[in-house]
Amino acid sequence: MQQGSDIAPQAVSTRMVAGMWWFFTLIMISSYTANLTAFLTITRMESTIKSAEDLAEQTKIKFGPMRGGSTSSFFSNSNHTLYQRMWAMMQQAKPDVFAESNIEGVERVQKAKGRYAFFMESVSIEYEIERRCELTQINGLLDQKGYGIALPINSPYRSLVSGAVLKLSENGVLGELKNKWWKKNGGGKCDLSGEAEGGANNELTMANVGGMFVVLVVGCCAAFLVAILEFLWNCRKIAVERKFYTEWIKDVVSWPDPVSPAVLFHLAASVSGTAWRNTYSNDHQDVAFQYAVERINMDTYLLPHSRLERHIANVSFVDSFTTGKRVCDLMEVGVTAVFGPESDRSKGIVRSICDTLEIPNLQTNWRGSLKLDAPCQLNMHPDPDAIALALVDVLKFLSWKSFAIVYESNEGLMRLQEVFKSRDKLSAKISVYQLSMDGDHRPLFKDIHDSTQTHILLDCATDHIMDILRQAKEVDMFGDYENYFITSLDAHTLDFSEFEHLQTNVTFLRLIDPNSPEVIDAVNDWVHGEREYGRVLNIRPETVRVEAALMYDAVNLFARAITQLDNNNPIEVTPLNCESGNIWPYGFALKNYMKHIKFKGMTGDISFDARGWRNHFTLDVVEVLYGGITKIGVWDSIDGINSTKTYEEKLIEIEKSIQNKTFIVFSKIGMPYLGWKDKNAEGNDRFEGFSMDLISEIMIMMKAKGFEFRLVYDNNHGSLNKKTGKWNGIMKEIIDRKGDLGICDLTITYDRRQAVDFTMPFMNLGISILFTKLVKEEPELFSFLKPFSFDVWIFLATAYLTISLLLFFLARRSSLVMEHKALLMAAWRRVNNGSLSQGSVGLPGTNSTNLS
Repeated sequence: MQQGSDIAPQAVSTRMVAGMWWFFTLIMISSYTANLTAFLTITRMESTIKSAEDLAEQTKIKFGPMRGGSTSSFFSNSNHTLYQRMWAMMQQAKPDVFAESNIEGVERVQKAKGRYAFFMESVSIEYEIERRCELTQINGLLDQKGYGIALPINSPYRSLVSGAVLKLSENGVLGELKNKWWKKNGGGKCDLSGEAEGGANNELTMANVGGMFVVLVVGCCAAFLVAILEFLWNCRKIAVERKFYTEWIKDVVSWPDPVSPAVLFHLAASVSGTAWRNTYSNDHQDVAFQYAVERINMDTYLLPHSRLERHIANVSFVDSFTTGKRVCDLMEVGVTAVFGPESDRSKGIVRSICDTLEIPNLQTNWRGSLKLDAPCQLNMHPDPDAIALALVDVLKFLSWKSFAIVYESNEGLMRLQEVFKSRDKLSAKISVYQLSMDGDHRPLFKDIHDSTQTHILLDCATDHIMDILRQAKEVDMFGDYENYFITSLDAHTLDFSEFEHLQTNVTFLRLIDPNSPEVIDAVNDWVHGEREYGRVLNIRPETVRVEAALMYDAVNLFARAITQLDNNNPIEVTPLNCESGNIWPYGFALKNYMKHIKFKGMTGDISFDARGWRNHFTLDVVEVLYGGITKIGVWDSIDGINSTKTYEEKLIEIEKSIQNKTFIVFSKIGMPYLGWKDKNAEGNDRFEGFSMDLISEIMIMMKAKGFEFRLVYDNNHGSLNKKTGKWNGIMKEIIDRKGDLGICDLTITYDRRQAVDFTMPFMNLGISILFTKLVKEEPELFSFLKPFSFDVWIFLATAYLTISLLLFFLARRSSLVMEHKALLMAAWRRVNNGSLSQGSVGLPGTNSTNLS
């Protein structure tokens, strides 16, 4: 208990207090010693943040991403409570925490010296910390995403470019390129393998224990001061007693001034039978009617005892009264069938007269009145509802998820009703435009171009198609990325050779197969027949129009039906009068025979349903590519579309096309993706970087003619302005189809994928935090106090004082106390008994020596 003290408590109460004090002192000294050892011998690291959660829980360290970038979109669109809170903190922060570029963000982290953290893609952080040794990446990724190469939406090159990226990845080329531009070219300056996560044992320096010396010196100085005061006090007493006070003061005043010691220390800071003709005569249709009649008259099977006599009458397009009078005049001659006319206005009066006199009326074109209830009318044209279904099936086959309908007349809208009804089935966004009446369609196509639409469903007169496409080309709406679907069944007769150097895909349906024997034989008859008359007929199987072929088939249908009817019930041709009310008794029977006839004509298989509408026909799905027409599928009303062109064949066509194509590649300056190599050079020789090397490898793999790098004017990746709906940067150039490819550290996001197509990612990454490295914390001067908190020291001092007082009072009231020391001496010696004496045979007797 006493540990060398020459004074020991005598009473039980004082011994109990002394024992508890000794136990308390032992534990406190042991705890203090152990913690002090850890604090002094282990280098402390200033670990301020370890995750995004840490950032959100404090306010001293500001944080933010690049303004308008994919990282900003991640936070603003996130449903995660933490990220929503962090986004709110970023928006409310003053000053602004958003950086205008990654470079600005990195520099801000460096300058802030631990007061700013920057959110950016992990691969970009990897690049920076290879070159800036004071920066580090905070562990963990906030999301998973990738960098991709952007292409105009529905680009035909997407599959090939993606395939090339995949092969490069499998071959390890992507890894080599990354290693080249991340680590070798200017990288590798920093040793990232030995980044400390905790502390390391180190020898103690004056920075660790300097505070102890300060306490020692201060204590000694205080003791010296107390000693002087004690001395002066004692001297005064002696002087008074011996009456030498004045002389003694003189001696003291004459002493030299003492020199006060100074303690210097350093604090380091870290940081798409009669043909009635209208006045606009279709020469090929007249020729078809003429030679169909001649061929039937030469056929020994059809009408072997009769001959057909043809009459071609040109009637007014709009004057139905004159047309009706002409029809009635011919009826008085004797007519068994009427073919045509084409005009809706002329057609009405002709149909009415035929129904009244019961003369079959055969139509060969689509008009809105096709389905009107006409007892004697039969239309050779395919059922418009079936045609509409074919249009819908083709749109599904083409996988158009959005397209613009460009129509010329209200009749066109009627043809497209089924398309509008199938909007939900197609899951497509449809916009509608009407062609201008003045013939200038360029403003319309400019509007479509600005809407970024590349798929056009075009419904117009066949004779207008080429002019419309030329105007579209003038405003960059007939290029590599546009796709047109033309509803005209005569589109195959057009010459698309002027567009042979373009990759615009034009698709349409074809009712006439130019390779069928029926078409080839009929065209040969027409050409040779005209030649015998000394005329030249400029027609080929590929240029036969549908109405001419339908007229030829209509005459053949009539001949077959009237032959069967005449064999079963000989017929007579009788003159009729429109005003007498007489009818031709064989009309209805003849129409019914025609409805049951089935044969193969120029327009394929011909058959009719009970209503007299043509059914079970087939349509070829053809496309125009590089000026040539290729059959890619067949449609029928039962099975829909059967593709005749494989995916591999399509890729082969694209591969052949790019051998003569120079790709335009848009990018931005920003290492390691693209940087200046020589600003005075030309073309691609000006640049270098990961993007340049990657595109070069892709072009070699695709065997493309070449590529040309271009810079975007604003050096931005591409962000969407929510107010205007416009994009900037690389995204804008690709959306406007000014470039074929867009590459940089361009993150694939939802908004961007709605505007452009992306290849598969060439680099996977996530959002991480760029911050300054964990910095060694310089020890504080009084670090030896660190093992105990301020509260503990206060309690220790209180305990010290309390025990001292307690011992004093207990000692004064104990009858066993042998020594009658003063209060201060008793408390001081007893409290210090467990620490200072430690085997000493004597304790300091004065205040100054006790203090020191």
